[in-house]
This record gives sequence, C-alpha cells and structure tokens, in this order.
Amino acid sequence: MRGSAIILAIDSDPDEFTELLKRNGFDTKQLIDRGILTILDKESIYSIAETRLEAEPLKSKWFSLISDIKKKSGCQSVIAIGTAKVFLDTNNIEKLLDYEQKVGRSFGNIAIDAICYFDAGTFSQLGLARIIHFLDYHEHVIYQGGIYLQWQPQMIVEVINRSIDAVLGQGTSMLLQKMLKMVHQLDYDSVLLSKPELFEEQLRKMFGKSADPVLARIQKELVSHLSYLSKHSHDVQMEWGA
Repeated sequence: MRGSAIILAIDSDPDEFTELLKRNGFDTKQLIDRGILTILDKESIYSIAETRLEAEPLKSKWFSLISDIKKKSGCQSVIAIGTAKVFLDTNNIEKLLDYEQKVGRSFGNIAIDAICYFDAGTFSQLGLARIIHFLDYHEHVIYQGGIYLQWQPQMIVEVINRSIDAVLGQGTSMLLQKMLKMVHQLDYDSVLLSKPELFEEQLRKMFGKSADPVLARIQKELVSHLSYLSKHSHDVQMEWGA
C-alpha cells in the first residue's frame, strides 16, 4: 500500500539488514527516524517467555506496536511482515495454526497488510492438512520476485481433484465426491478446505494404501504452486487481507 509504514520482524540481525537496505540505496536513517520503517528482531514480537507463542498475547504485541507506529509516522496504513520460524524451530505447529487463523480474523476494517514469511522448503514439511489450512487462512501468496497471486478456494480443490485423477484414474475424484455426499452426507469442497484431516481419513478408508501416493501427489502439487512452479524461487510469503 502506498503511503504505508512498514514493520519488519525478521530472523536475521536488524542492524545487518538495515545496512543491506542502505547499500541498496535506501535512506534507512530518515525512514526509521520518521517511523516509516521499523526493523525488529523476532524476539521483539515472538518472545516465548512473554507470549508462550499464544495467539492472544501475540495479537496484543502486534496491535500495540502498530498503534505506536501509526502515531509516530502519521501513516494511516501499515504493512506488517512477520516470521513463522520461531514456531517451526520449536515445533509449535499447532500454535502457529491457531495464531494464523485468529490474527487473520482480527483485522476487520483496520488498514493493514499482514504478511507472514515462510521458507518454501520448510513449509513443504508441514504435511498436507496443515498446508491446506495455511492456504485457507490467507488470501494471497507473494512469491520471490514480487509475483502476487490471490488464492481462490477452488484452486485448492482443483489441485486435489487433478492429483486424485492422475494417480487413481480419470473420474475418481468425481466418484469420491459422490460417495462422500451419499454415504457420509459430507460436502466435498467444504471438507477439503475446512476439514482436510477428515478428507485424508476418508480417502484412506476408501482406498487403503493406494491413498498414500495420492496424498503425496496432492502435497507435491500444492507446494509446486507455492513455489511459483518455479525453477529458481525459494521464498513464499502468505498475506492476510486488509
């Protein structure tokens, strides 16, 4: 957003990152003095001692900081960029999911773009159900190089259907959809997006060990999309809507 203040809570050393920006032509001192740019180490937000990585105290820290920055900079909108690394490094994946879901729903009419930075390699290790949850909690993906994509729920469904048909034969996804509806009274699309664990469970019940290559193919396809189907892009940023 033009005219926005920017907050970075990063994994690397803030001073080194500030110097890197300076070497690339940014007047970092002026930007920081005016409150337009704030660069913090991840402990400033994600301190385990202070927050236990719980969603509510993390939200409070972010909103307090955003309020202070808006007053200092005079900007009415903020771009806040955070990291998920501390959750991943400490194996607090379920807390990360809870945080992503709750923070994304908290913005309402606040003028903010919140961007969560992920390493695509690490992201791919989360498992299929968690990857689907992450995509469902975010509206956009920003790829390395500034490529911007709005994720539509139907895109996830299409990737899953294509993978099922590729492994088990054309038309299998349609058969699965009908069976879930008839036998279990489950809406196929809503199960895929909001209850991927249940989808995986049902797939294994129906196809046994044959479900393993299907699930592996789905995850591979989703990660491929998250990596911009690219031969050179390694970073993924997930964005909540403002």
